[in-house]
Amino acid sequence: MSDKIIFRDLQVRTVLGNDSWERKKQQPLLITAEIHTSIASAGKTDKVTESVHYGIACKRATSFAESNHKLHSLEAFAEGIAKACLGVTNRALAVHVVARKPRALLHAEYAGVEIFRTRKEALGSWGDDLAQDSDETDDEFARRMALVDAERTAAEAEAGKLAQEDRIIVKTLSLSTIIGVNLWERHYKQLVHIDLVLHTAKATGLDALASDTVPRYRNFRTVVDAVTNLVEKSSYRTVEALATAIARTATKQCKVPKITVRVEKPSALVFAACSAVEITRVLGDYAMLPSAAASVAPTPPRAVSPVAPAAGDSAEKAAKSGMHSAYIALGTNLGNRLENMHQALHRLNTDMPNSHVVETSFLYQTAPMYVTDQPAFLNAACLVKTALEPLALLDELKRIEAEMGRDFGMYRNGPRIMDLDILFYDEIDMQTERLTIPHALLHERRFQLGPLCDIDGDLMHHRLGKTTGALFRHLTTHSNVPDDIVRVTPLRGSRACTGTFDEGAILKALSPLSQKETVFMGILNCTPDSFSDGGDFATLDLAVEHATALIKGGANIIDIGG
Repeated sequence: MSDKIIFRDLQVRTVLGNDSWERKKQQPLLITAEIHTSIASAGKTDKVTESVHYGIACKRATSFAESNHKLHSLEAFAEGIAKACLGVTNRALAVHVVARKPRALLHAEYAGVEIFRTRKEALGSWGDDLAQDSDETDDEFARRMALVDAERTAAEAEAGKLAQEDRIIVKTLSLSTIIGVNLWERHYKQLVHIDLVLHTAKATGLDALASDTVPRYRNFRTVVDAVTNLVEKSSYRTVEALATAIARTATKQCKVPKITVRVEKPSALVFAACSAVEITRVLGDYAMLPSAAASVAPTPPRAVSPVAPAAGDSAEKAAKSGMHSAYIALGTNLGNRLENMHQALHRLNTDMPNSHVVETSFLYQTAPMYVTDQPAFLNAACLVKTALEPLALLDELKRIEAEMGRDFGMYRNGPRIMDLDILFYDEIDMQTERLTIPHALLHERRFQLGPLCDIDGDLMHHRLGKTTGALFRHLTTHSNVPDDIVRVTPLRGSRACTGTFDEGAILKALSPLSQKETVFMGILNCTPDSFSDGGDFATLDLAVEHATALIKGGANIIDIGG
């Protein structure tokens, strides 16, 4: 067992994080370091030079932390602290670093990272080779060498499980939820305290500090967002079931390879601080289990879905057949915008080789960006399953734009019949002269992020280390961005009635703040047991005829029961 020199809760101020507000001002961080060494010689001689000087270690750590290191992630920051501590003297054989960021999350005590590094791992070697002193015999030198090797081995052994992994910690995430079996617990939400430990593969090599990217599974904000959404909508009876669901969400949705979840229920016992359950799970533990808990509210259907998936298609089947997932943004502000949107979706679904649309977003009306002196846009997004490679897909999108009449001689960001952009393609990150994935300007475009979040708000932008949902929330809440994106719904007019989509009085924003007129709904019952008109419109011709009559009578919406 090695000896330790320790400093605890060293407070430093630094700029660290991915969000723009985190890059503007210094924030407090707390650093604890346990430096593994041998104090046997210092214990005999009473000389600090024979040990690791904790004062110098603190100064080195502070100097690094408050330097212009330009790091974003806690993981890279902790790596830098480890190197600073180990660089004090060759007597520093290993270091255990815990870096905590208080109030990093609104409802948690802190987020932090825990790592263990040996001198050899962090600096590339144990230090200068030992040399035999002039007055030292061979046996004495051999014994000294053996003692040094034993000290290094003891330091390595201190790592325990941290020899193979790093840990990201979220401490005391406090959320309100329905939890318990008692009658009052089924009616009133109560607080639960959640601790999360994300076990990740240990950074290796001397370039670990340079690896400052934060993949989805290591982004504690992404994981906490997913856990918060789950817990606040859940209504479990047992803490065991809640802890299991949290672990399932983290591993399956956020791709965390291994997680430890501790759930405390403070109000469970009158004479105890809390009851608690702690579990550790890996992704493989949920391979054969349902992906979502029955007690969580299901995702509502889309309000607009112009193109339905082909029969029998599914993401799982597409993956097995070698298909790729491409997220495409659609925008139009010339001509009949609604007709343009439907035509583009139809072409994406039928005109591209080995490709089909499997999901669409809502429709949005948005103010023009960059060049503001032009008509408002209609925007949407869709998920396309395709066998085409990225550049081949780009060629197909440009072909569809050209066939729909887009003028490529128009000035940049000007009006267009149709604009089709690749936002994401699987999880690849590519940059060429023709194509950048994820889309280079996605992070600043609400008119693309809004529709994209309808389909999947958990897509990870790996270059920025944020999900699409986090990027959209940032533009909505943290920047001086006008409220210029409105969800709209096509109401009156249909191909069956007019052969075209009349945009004159179709697009309505069905929200309390923007809805100015009364909306009339017609009822079309198509089943034999439908109230008094059961069976009256059971055939397609009769149903269409009745729907046409309802529209002529002033209906904005047709509610079809079947």
